[in-house]
Amino acid sequence: RSFQVARIVVLDSLSRSGEFDNLSELEGKYLVDFIQGDIRDDKLVAGILTKHRIDAIVNFSHEQDGKDLSYDPLSYIKTNVEGIQVLLKAAVQFRIARFIQISTSSVYGGEFLMQGRDGSDFGCAESAPLTPDSSYAASRIAGDALVLGAHRESGLSVSIVRGSSLFGPCQSLDSFIPQMIVSSIGGEDVQNLDITPLQSALYIDDHSQAVMKVLLDGRPGEVYNVGSFPEEMICSEDFEKILRESFLDYFNRLEQEGCSSIEKLEVKDLPNFEAASKVDCSKIKSELGWKPTVPLSEGLSKTFKWYANNRQWWHEVFGEKIPAKKLVGCYE
Repeated sequence: RSFQVARIVVLDSLSRSGEFDNLSELEGKYLVDFIQGDIRDDKLVAGILTKHRIDAIVNFSHEQDGKDLSYDPLSYIKTNVEGIQVLLKAAVQFRIARFIQISTSSVYGGEFLMQGRDGSDFGCAESAPLTPDSSYAASRIAGDALVLGAHRESGLSVSIVRGSSLFGPCQSLDSFIPQMIVSSIGGEDVQNLDITPLQSALYIDDHSQAVMKVLLDGRPGEVYNVGSFPEEMICSEDFEKILRESFLDYFNRLEQEGCSSIEKLEVKDLPNFEAASKVDCSKIKSELGWKPTVPLSEGLSKTFKWYANNRQWWHEVFGEKIPAKKLVGCYE
C-alpha cells in the first residue's frame, strides 16, 4: 500500500529526548503537521482528532527509564499510564480505526527472559508472564493492559508492538552510540561505556517496518514481539570486532585531532540487559512476514556515519555538552 499522500500529525511535548529537527527528513515525502503538546491534555487531543480526521493513532510516547536513582517514578505514571488512557478514551469517542501501542520487551523482566520462562528457546513469547523488575517496566505493563482492556471493553481495534533495544540515527545522549561519540569528541577514553545492549539490538528502520506491518495487517487485540532473530545474536568478542571495524577510521581521525582512543574499549558483561532483547519474534514472522533486513554490522556503520556527518545537528541539540572546537571532518 502507498502512503505517499498520507498526512501525518505528530504530537510531541519535546521534553527530554524529543527534538523537532528529527522530522526534517520527512519533508517532501509526506504531509506533516507538528503540534507541540502533552498527550495527557484531553482537550488538545480531542481537538486534533476533530480537525485532522485521524484514521489511526500510533503511540510512541513514553517516559524513558531513568538511570538516575533520584528519578521520580511518578513521572512514568503520568505519560505511560495517564497519557495512554487519554488517547484511548479519545480513540473510542472518535471511532478511530486503528490504535497501535509501541511497548517494550522490558515488561517481561530480564531474569525470566534469560531463563526462557515460557518454554521458548529464543526468549519469551507474547504469552509469557509479565514480571517487571523496575517501576518503569511496571508502568509500561499498566499501559499495555489499558490498551488491551479498551479492545475488550469497547471493541477498539488495537495491537501492541513490544520491541527490544533499538539503535540508529537521532537517538538522544541516553543511548550508547551518542554517548560514545560525545565522549570521544570530548577528549575522553572510550573504555567504560556499556555496549552489551547492542549485541542483540534492532536497527530502527527494521522496527519501523514492523510497526507498519502491524498497523496494516496486525490482528486486533494481539501483541507482537519485535527484535533480532537468534541467528543474528553474536558473542561479545565478535561484537567488539564489528564495532572496531565499523568505527576505527573515525576514531583514528579523532586521535589525530588529539581527542580520544579506541584502544581501551571494553565489552561489559551485563546478561540481564542482553537477555531483555531476546524475545521470540516467530509470531510476527509467521503471521505478517516480517523479519530484520539490516545486519548488525551494516546498521552500526550507517548509524555512526549519520552521527559523524551530522555533528552540527547534535551539537545544536545538546549544546555545551559537545565542544564545538573538537568537531572534525566528515566520515566518508
